[in-house]
Amino acid sequence: MSHTLTAASRRRIALARRIANPTPAAGAPAGPDEPPLRIRLVGTPEHVAAGVAALRLVLDVAHVSQPHAGRGHETPGHIRVYVHASPAAGVEALARVVTRG
Repeated sequence: MSHTLTAASRRRIALARRIANPTPAAGAPAGPDEPPLRIRLVGTPEHVAAGVAALRLVLDVAHVSQPHAGRGHETPGHIRVYVHASPAAGVEALARVVTRG
């Protein structure tokens, strides 16, 4: 029996390890105090800035990443940022009232 792993098997093992033990992004909060929401915003720099400002109205934003260039499948000129946040005080109660049918 051979113990040689194929390249595909090694990639699957590496992916499984990354999923099981994710490393936080640089500068992002990690551990039990990490906010429960992680949000990705993609758009023009102006739209992303407006989106972050809107999120700050209803969420306690703990961290906003530095802008990253858009990926190949995204529209040229777009950026993406990652936001770590928690519901603002009182918003959860308001959401329960609003969502009651």
